[in-house]
Amino acid sequence: MFNIGIRGFVRLAGILGLAATLSGVTEARAQTVHDGFAAEISAGAVHEVVVDGNGKILLGGEFIFASGTPAVVRRVARVFPDGSRDTDFAVGINSSAGFTRSILPIGNGYLVGGTFTGGSSGNYLAQLDASGANVAGFSVSVNAAVYKIAPRNIGNGYLIAGEFSAINGVTRNHVARLTSALTLDTSFNPPVFTGTIYDVLERPDGKV
Repeated sequence: MFNIGIRGFVRLAGILGLAATLSGVTEARAQTVHDGFAAEISAGAVHEVVVDGNGKILLGGEFIFASGTPAVVRRVARVFPDGSRDTDFAVGINSSAGFTRSILPIGNGYLVGGTFTGGSSGNYLAQLDASGANVAGFSVSVNAAVYKIAPRNIGNGYLIAGEFSAINGVTRNHVARLTSALTLDTSFNPPVFTGTIYDVLERPDGKV
């Protein structure tokens, strides 16, 4: 069995095909091949679970991971397959408000999107290195929340979706494409959407 200490709302997705939504519970249990998985979150919801290329598990949400060293990692944490905390990942999203909603492993680090604002991680979209520190030089500026970051199926680059209406001052209503160099892909200029977009993917034929 695996045990996850949680408070409030937890969404588990993407680990060996497991997908479950649990509300108002203090402990979630499901039988998987990862018998003995145990990760303890001291406070706050988990909204994203992603396995990176090294088999480590990224957790994103509103939580504070207060066990281990360093004492506090906020909104993004990394754990080993058994659920124990990876203390080499030592920063996370150091923002003063908001939560992490989407994490995408890229290269030797991660793109992270959400509602977070303030602090050294900036607003709504951040790039973290393998240690969880903010990558110097990341310059994509988004003016509102990012709820999904997805890789492209054709070519290189990434898709992002959310509440935003501009990327680096250029109008992009709720969906945009970034190049592999993490700049706005100006060749992708979709029609105006009037509502928030919570998910995005690119089909094998390149349609979004």
